[in-house]
This record gives sequence, structure tokens and C-alpha cells, in this order.
Amino acid sequence: MRTTVIGLVLLVVGCGNETSAGPPAPAGDGTWVMHDADGCAIGLTLKGSDYSFQSLCILKGGGAGADVEMGHAAVTADEMSFSPARASCPDAEHTPWAIRYNALDGGASLAIFSDTGVLIFKRLDTAAATKNGSGGSIQFGCLFEGGGFTPSPIADL
Repeated sequence: MRTTVIGLVLLVVGCGNETSAGPPAPAGDGTWVMHDADGCAIGLTLKGSDYSFQSLCILKGGGAGADVEMGHAAVTADEMSFSPARASCPDAEHTPWAIRYNALDGGASLAIFSDTGVLIFKRLDTAAATKNGSGGSIQFGCLFEGGGFTPSPIADL
């Protein structure tokens, strides 16, 4: 169920501008997902020069909450730079940011480097997620430490 819901929300969120053009990521456009220590799914979707960064957690009262940031990405062989333009939690800090990465296994995985270590994101099979998708209650908004969530639509920054 968790994989199905995650696949569904990542497909729904995606990147909103179908006509965007830009340099493709060396690993190709797609969505990569990892799970954090709290059991939440963290996703990165790249499509042309657009990106969407999502955190999806199962809410205590049921359903799922998704905290989303969307904008424009500049991708080089070893770095991705992000310029936020829209978010489901617009009052949070949204400043341009960058990460270093390596594409692994022909783009099936991304190793993303941070000050505290390396995070491994696995490519999401969007065709399988769509085929196996099911209903579920997914709300966009702001996720907080300790499982708190405030619903909020995705809005311009």
C-alpha cells in the first residue's frame, strides 16, 4: 500500500510544465525515491528544467500528507541546482539550493551527497505505480517534526 500511495502522489505532483525545455539530467528525467528514518518517502522528480521535491508521510489520523516544493533545476554532470517557484508550505524557507550527486547503475539510482553522508535514491517505476495505483486520501501541506501536518494548497512563492 505504501509504495502504491507514494507512486500515486509522485505521479500527481510531477513537474507541472509540460513544455519546459532544458538540459536533461545525465541519468535522464524521472522520479527517484528513498525512505527516511521516520518512515516517510522522499522523492525528487526531474523533467526537463523543472523539478519537484516531495516528502510523503502517512498521517496519524489516516491518509497521507505531502510537503512539496517545485521550481526550476539546472543539472550538470555532478551537481543539481534548484530555484524554488511553488510549494505546498509557502511560509517555510524556500531559497535556491544545490546538491552534489552521482548517477549509479545507468541512472537506476542517484547517490546524493550531504554534509552528513550519502543518500541513495532509487528510480521509481512510474508505469508500475500507475498500473498498480489505488485510491487514497493524499493532502498537500506542511509536514512538521513529530508527525504534525497542516493542510495547504501548492502556491506560488
